[in-house]
Amino acid sequence: MTTLQWILIGAGTLLAFGLTARQVSAEESPVDEPSTTPPASFPPGLIAFAQAIATAEGFWTPGTIPNRAHNPGDLKLGGSTLGEGITVYDDDDQGWAALYGQLDRIARNRSRYYEPSMTIAQMSRVWVGDAPGAANWARNVADALGVSVDVPISNWLIG
Repeated sequence: MTTLQWILIGAGTLLAFGLTARQVSAEESPVDEPSTTPPASFPPGLIAFAQAIATAEGFWTPGTIPNRAHNPGDLKLGGSTLGEGITVYDDDDQGWAALYGQLDRIARNRSRYYEPSMTIAQMSRVWVGDAPGAANWARNVADALGVSVDVPISNWLIG
C-alpha cells in the first residue's frame, strides 16, 4: 500500500473510531512489558498486523495522539505520556519496536491479556476495552488486512 493510501485509511479511521475510544486507565493497560527483540526477526504477517493496528489507531494521520507520541499501537506502558496515558516514545522506531514486541508476546502465548487463538473482534475488546469504539477498531484492523473480524489473530502473528 502506498503512503497516501495509509494516510487516507488513517483519516477514515479517525472519523469512524475517534480519538477517545480507549477507556482503559494506564494502571489497567492490557499491554505487557516492552520488548528488546529486533523488528527484523518478526514474521511479515506480524508486521502487517502491526500496520493494521496503526491504521485503526490513527497513527498515520498527522496530529493524532499516536502520531505525536510516536506510538503506532497507542500503547500505555507508563513513562512520559500524552492524552489518556498513551506512552510517548522518542521516535517512531521505538514505538514500532514496542508494538512489534507486544504482538510477538501474543504470538508466543506469553501475554497476560491476549491469546493467539483470539479473533480480531475478541482482541479489540481487550485492546480498546468495552468502549463503543471496539467494534470500529476491529473492523478497521480487519479492513486494513482484507479479512473478517472473525479471523484468528494467529493467522497473522505466527509465521
